Amino acid sequence: MKGRRWRTGFGALLLVLFSSFGWAKADMLVITPEQAKVPVGGHMQFLVQLFNPLMVPIPVQERINWSVQPEWLGKISDDGFFTAGDRPGRGLIEARLSIMGREFRAVAKIEVTGPPTDIADQLELIVQPRQAALLSGEKLQFHAVLRYRDSQLPVPVPIVNWMVKPKDLGKINQAGEFLAGPKTKEGAVVAYVEFMGKRIKGEAHVVVGMKASAAIAGTVQMEGSDSLIANAHITAQRIGDIHWFRSTRSDSAGNYLLGSLIPGHYVVRAEKKGFIAEFYREARTFLEATPVEVAEEDTVTGIDFSLSPGGKISGVITAAADSTPVGHAHVFAFLAVAPRIKFHAFTDENGAYVLEGLPAGSYIVAAKKEGYQLTYYENALRPEDATLVNVAEGETTEDINIALGIKSAIAGQVVSDVDGSPIAGARVSARPLNHPVWPHGMSTRTDENGNYVLQVPPGYYIVRAEADSFNGEYFDNVYDPKLATPVHVEKDAHTEGINFSLAPYSSISGTVVAEADGSPIAGAVVWAFAEIPGGLPVKTRTDDQGNYVLAGLRPGIYFVKAMAPGYYPEFWEEARRLGDADPIAVGYNEQISGINFTLAMAASISGTVVSEEDGSPIVRAVVIAKMQNSAFERKAFTDESGNYTIDGLPPGTYFVMSVAPGFHREFYDNADNREDATPVELAMSEQKTGIDFSLKPAADRQGSISGVVISEADSLPIPGAFVVAFSKSGGFPSFGVTGPDGQYKLTGLATGKYYVVSWAEGYIGEFYKDARNWRKATPVEVISPNETTGIDFTLRPKHIGPYTIRGRILASNNQQPIPNVLVYAVSHEGVLGFGISDENGQYMIPNIPAGHYQLFATAPGLMQNNDGDPATPDSVTVDLQNGQDDYQADITMDVDFMTGVEDAPANAPTTFQLDQNYPNPFNPETEIHFAIPKDGLVTLKIYNALGQEIATLMNEQKAAGRYSLTWNGRDAFGQPVPSGIYFYQLQVKSGKKVIFSQIRKMTLLK
Repeated sequence: MKGRRWRTGFGALLLVLFSSFGWAKADMLVITPEQAKVPVGGHMQFLVQLFNPLMVPIPVQERINWSVQPEWLGKISDDGFFTAGDRPGRGLIEARLSIMGREFRAVAKIEVTGPPTDIADQLELIVQPRQAALLSGEKLQFHAVLRYRDSQLPVPVPIVNWMVKPKDLGKINQAGEFLAGPKTKEGAVVAYVEFMGKRIKGEAHVVVGMKASAAIAGTVQMEGSDSLIANAHITAQRIGDIHWFRSTRSDSAGNYLLGSLIPGHYVVRAEKKGFIAEFYREARTFLEATPVEVAEEDTVTGIDFSLSPGGKISGVITAAADSTPVGHAHVFAFLAVAPRIKFHAFTDENGAYVLEGLPAGSYIVAAKKEGYQLTYYENALRPEDATLVNVAEGETTEDINIALGIKSAIAGQVVSDVDGSPIAGARVSARPLNHPVWPHGMSTRTDENGNYVLQVPPGYYIVRAEADSFNGEYFDNVYDPKLATPVHVEKDAHTEGINFSLAPYSSISGTVVAEADGSPIAGAVVWAFAEIPGGLPVKTRTDDQGNYVLAGLRPGIYFVKAMAPGYYPEFWEEARRLGDADPIAVGYNEQISGINFTLAMAASISGTVVSEEDGSPIVRAVVIAKMQNSAFERKAFTDESGNYTIDGLPPGTYFVMSVAPGFHREFYDNADNREDATPVELAMSEQKTGIDFSLKPAADRQGSISGVVISEADSLPIPGAFVVAFSKSGGFPSFGVTGPDGQYKLTGLATGKYYVVSWAEGYIGEFYKDARNWRKATPVEVISPNETTGIDFTLRPKHIGPYTIRGRILASNNQQPIPNVLVYAVSHEGVLGFGISDENGQYMIPNIPAGHYQLFATAPGLMQNNDGDPATPDSVTVDLQNGQDDYQADITMDVDFMTGVEDAPANAPTTFQLDQNYPNPFNPETEIHFAIPKDGLVTLKIYNALGQEIATLMNEQKAAGRYSLTWNGRDAFGQPVPSGIYFYQLQVKSGKKVIFSQIRKMTLLK
């Protein structure tokens, strides 16, 4: 072994001493690569190293903790070897290190690529330039193009929304022009568009305060010869708080140039398949890497590499029982003297593997696969008993064969019922015969030949297979788990032949045309709503000929709906409302055609919104048209010219209002309130124009509240979200709306405390912070004339369905309407619907799935007249089924029993009480209420069905009173727990004596 390969002796001692001297200042954990793409089922190696502020690598003996976020994206080993999962997606690879009480973290972006699951997944939004470095105050024009991933064909979109992260990186207008901020910062310029109800995001990496004018150049050749290496992959990664990553490949002459680098220190690495990867200065490990420093306008040359072909280990992995080849087994080898230096490979379908690019040395080789025993060469079960494999660089050590012992498992194949073709990536799961729920982690996926091996303990199991676009099935060829054939698994044996033949999902197809002339309507959205409680809908769009196919439908009853801009929505067949629609029965592997739609032109309202101050158009102002004496409303946003169109309106009388950040709201025509507004009459299919607005700029009088509203699903801003602040001392609420960047500002607020609530179309509204009841909301304090900032909301998208609940909120004492009351429709799956009452007390919760719901109403200073208990007769419950929509549900409310809305306590309880959690069953969270008549040490714990403690919700001294806690279905480590039966125990101690203890049962269903 050459001295330059592994640092030894006096040089290594100096490094350790120097590193120890600077240890306290070490603050840079560097991961490479910082971004990568891996195909479904593919794999790659991530490396990590700690550097001190002088850019010197520091030896680390502590373990690196690796993780993948989200977990389903793939798995990662203890040396950073990532294996992608079975479906595409984006996420993060995270490395964490703890040394002497200090925590270090490094993350890399990872994208798992694969076939898209729907049309929206076929698209990507490209932001150009993808990487940029600017000086403070400099401007740069960004462009965004929506295109298909495979064909690169662009897709026209009406509006591209822009934002920057973090906020102080700079400013960007809605034309994509970016102005760099005053500080040296790193962040992203983000663009997003709306397509088929989904938001597609793209971003560019941006650094402010530096110019990308430096470069690194050199050659790559074979060690010990003059042979140059073409197509080697060279990467340069900047070390420091500001990240910058560049990569390139060597040309036919072995030369490379890494340009557009910002000043700083870079770790430079060269690699090529079959060769030993190296860092600059012939270093084979990250620890030995010598960073290369580059200055602005500088090109550093002579950063050359000499790569050795490396050694190889090859062999075959077989099953010990019958010597059959084991495909897709994971084979790895590590140096006996340096176990952290590890190499990986996977066997092919014949069980063959090759580990290549190995430095010379003695290796411990092992193989593993689900359903088999981890085995070391030769047939050892412990690494210390393994036979060492000697490797010489440039040579292949052959016939390193390993026979794997069998562990208890279920094995078989999953194929298509249509043609018998194998289904790759099918999920096979097992449940113990007498176990009520499917255990977490007892599942696997099929390989490209449809084969699987699922390792389980000995016993009897119910086995299920499922795959995208196929109906799930239980063994043996049944759809009902009660009819499934139990599978017996013996100790250290494979129960084989547990095969599945899955029937494809069904489909519905048809055309969508215009009623006026029969012309096809391209781009119409067609929904299929399953008549299943909480069932998720399937949707698609029509092609240029108006044709559509709704694929991937499970057996069941569906209501199908078509809608297009400018037309009335329609249920099949020729029904304007769900109650008149014809349901469609869908069976197994059934293709139903001829479900056609003829859409009539709807009425519309259009106009412009400008500033009263200078007549300039207001971009992305919100215009809302609300039908008189109804909760029905539609909204639209203005474009770059201030124009808007609200379409899809039925005939009737409307009040139209416009709202924009920084302006006073205005009703048509030039009215400050609804009472003075001019109503807009709409006839059938009438296109009403000239409904214009001239908004007055709003000065910041008194205090204000500001923040951002974003989506929980994609962390993108929600334009047009509504925000209302209710004063705890009473009075008319302050109303606002978010702009294109999700920002809002409520002005004209007096000193005091406010309950702030936000909601948006397609989302579940909530009070600040993350509260669905004003009692649990965190009041926001305003000290006039100051601005209270950071009052942000993260709203959860709601499930879509065909049903509507509507009603009125009335005062119980005089039956007068109550405005601004939030109404939630809650099922066992959580909150699935949301509405807010208007000045007539009318509310509407549209687009919710079939199911059984409990309605909750909440507003500061008011109390619903029912107690939320489904067992009591005064509860408001709603059953949505059989296509009977427009369920009428009026709710009466009392003035709150508390003395005002301030923080006076309620009447003290006289007895101990632990209520049943609600909702129950629940997903994803549930509330637990209890009361204690005496002061004491209160402990509330969660236990699983085995009696094992999994979480403590409270363990503290509490005064007598009533309390409420929320459990989010996670254990003490923050990990989600599986479905099943759980218990919660309330215990109260006075001193050392337990004065009260009670246990209740609850059910988590996912």
